[in-house]
Amino acid sequence: TANRLLRLEADVQVRSAVKREAHSIKSSAATFGFEMLSQAARELEAGAEKMAQVALRESVHELRRAFEATRAFAQDKLLNTLSGAAA
Repeated sequence: TANRLLRLEADVQVRSAVKREAHSIKSSAATFGFEMLSQAARELEAGAEKMAQVALRESVHELRRAFEATRAFAQDKLLNTLSGAAA
């Protein structure tokens, strides 16, 4: 997902690329139960073709924020729980 976001941010002017990467992030996030991230990607995917460029960039930034929050949660709750169980 981090790599997909980098590609998405680099290709934000290419709407088909934005839509494709958002779709992949949406699906991956939903698979792991990360609803906030999946929802942000879903909204970006749905609006990628018709958003103004400024709104598109803001939506990509919102997806980045959702990803960072999800990553922080996963590291804090999931990885720490697993390492605590192994001890």
